[in-house]
Amino acid sequence: MSDYIIATLKEKYGTSDDESGEKAWWEQGIESQKAKENAYKRFLEGLKENKDKKLPKEAYLDVLDYRDIVRQKNNWPLFEKVFNIPLPGEKGKIYYLE
Repeated sequence: MSDYIIATLKEKYGTSDDESGEKAWWEQGIESQKAKENAYKRFLEGLKENKDKKLPKEAYLDVLDYRDIVRQKNNWPLFEKVFNIPLPGEKGKIYYLE
């Protein structure tokens, strides 16, 4: 799931750095400041345990972060065909992500 979401964001928004040095997919594809802050906190915690092991930013996102990323208005059209799966009896929702 994470590989698909990140690959889709990179394809849509690109991987070049902006003026702040951040990757376009990270800045444009993830609106949730909470998701970014939580990922950064997990990154720092990981550095405390092992200073030599740096993972890519997306490695520090969790499932709830991915759900929020998929639900963003600018991202939903990219993911709707894959993730919009209604459970039996569900009707009238915009997002079927349970």
